[in-house]
Amino acid sequence: MTTLLTPQEIANLQQELATVKQQLADEVIKAKAVEFYAAGMNAWFTTALEFDKSMFTLSGGGIALLVSLQSSVTTLPFFILFILAIICFIVTTGLLLAVFQKNKPYIMRVAQGEHSDGSLLDALDTASKIFFGLAVLLTVVLGIAIAMQKIN
Repeated sequence: MTTLLTPQEIANLQQELATVKQQLADEVIKAKAVEFYAAGMNAWFTTALEFDKSMFTLSGGGIALLVSLQSSVTTLPFFILFILAIICFIVTTGLLLAVFQKNKPYIMRVAQGEHSDGSLLDALDTASKIFFGLAVLLTVVLGIAIAMQKIN
């Protein structure tokens, strides 16, 4: 026994098919948007973390550089620059360690959908950048001063 569909039933089936196709297309668009957002967040976290890791590494290198310049520090002004620069590098290192320690719980809370205040992390990150910049500036000034003293 063969059942023939009426023109109205065929039109209804075509309409349902069009609706299903549209729903599938919408789901594909949503999936692409979610994937794009996830890739963007991953890139943002990676970039931010790499910058902090680079500052951490460079701070250690700055301390090593200053220790190697220690024998050239012969006057009180040079000694003050030397101490301030080392303190700034050490503070930078400490601040970045605090950022690294607080990042994991913060990211976990955000991933779980909880609203999490990141102002402390922002403050620590900003402070580490300021201290790092100051340490680099002091180290450059000290290096130039030592070079000028040796030239004289």
